[in-house]
Amino acid sequence: MSTQTAAITPTAHKSTIGPTPAWLTMSKEERAAWLRHNGKGFLSREEQEAQLRRHHGDIEMVYYAEAWKAHEAKNHETVWQWLSLIVAPAYALKSLQRRRGADFIRAVGFDTTEADEAYGPGWLEEVS
Repeated sequence: MSTQTAAITPTAHKSTIGPTPAWLTMSKEERAAWLRHNGKGFLSREEQEAQLRRHHGDIEMVYYAEAWKAHEAKNHETVWQWLSLIVAPAYALKSLQRRRGADFIRAVGFDTTEADEAYGPGWLEEVS
């Protein structure tokens, strides 16, 4: 009695994500320069320098001020782009994940290092 084993061909389940947007491959400094160069910088050079002096050289406070000015101009996409340059606390990203979802956090380019440490490596995919 002979038994034959049928060949099993796996079905391809690949999702096409596409190439990584150039925005996400840039450093924070390059992203800030890109925003300013593309008309999304709202602070003058003098205002940037004043923010740095006021906040003891903390560049994130300049990014926050840029986001606030973008908010005042009702330029919501730019608000998120500036905020993504700030190291957000884990609880803020968790809240954002609940409101906007994992894809939003990835697309904007938030650094999730602190949240990964606080909530574990799979937190972004959890549905709460």
